[in-house]
Amino acid sequence: MHDVERMAGRVVLIDAGEVLLDHGLDELREGYTVAVLPAGTPAERVRGLDGCVRVRERAGGPHAVFRGEPERLSLLLERELAIRGALCTRAPLEELFVELVGGES
Repeated sequence: MHDVERMAGRVVLIDAGEVLLDHGLDELREGYTVAVLPAGTPAERVRGLDGCVRVRERAGGPHAVFRGEPERLSLLLERELAIRGALCTRAPLEELFVELVGGES
């Protein structure tokens, strides 16, 4: 991923024939948030939220990738799913890639 960041101006990420991302690097770095959600959070409800790109089931709880800023996502999770204190952060490109294609969606 370091080579991609060094050489590319735009990234297109395709998984199982589906285009998941097609953006410039700056937009990827600033426009996506990864949320680590509490165990027991229903993944299907998270998938239905505005801006959700992908949800992966993990042992400690679902991880979700959203378009948008961490602060907006925290408010959305609290308002729509009554989840407080979810860890919502911008992710480096490599972590974003792993969250998008690294397992069950």
